[in-house]
Amino acid sequence: MNNPIPPEWRSALTLGVAGLFGSASAIPSMRFQAIEQAAFYILTGVVSAIYLSPVITDHFGINISASGFLCGSFAGSVIAKVIELVRSLRLQDILIGLFKKGGD
Repeated sequence: MNNPIPPEWRSALTLGVAGLFGSASAIPSMRFQAIEQAAFYILTGVVSAIYLSPVITDHFGINISASGFLCGSFAGSVIAKVIELVRSLRLQDILIGLFKKGGD
């Protein structure tokens, strides 16, 4: 029986599924105000698992599916904190500070 999935897609699909389960397992501990936030959380978990798992596997030497699961479960939280940090920054103050230092 032939596998209909091309060989170059199998690894990405495996990591995507691991990231999906990782982000889905972390959802009960999160507080979402809208369904779009939960969908974004799952999407970031899947994408980060696909792209970051090989790097984590090479660096730490753990199973690639386990690193995909961990990426999926933690990526949404990290990305949410980064977005919160960016929203809390006042861009006007940063730009004024940069131009004052450069002009003095």
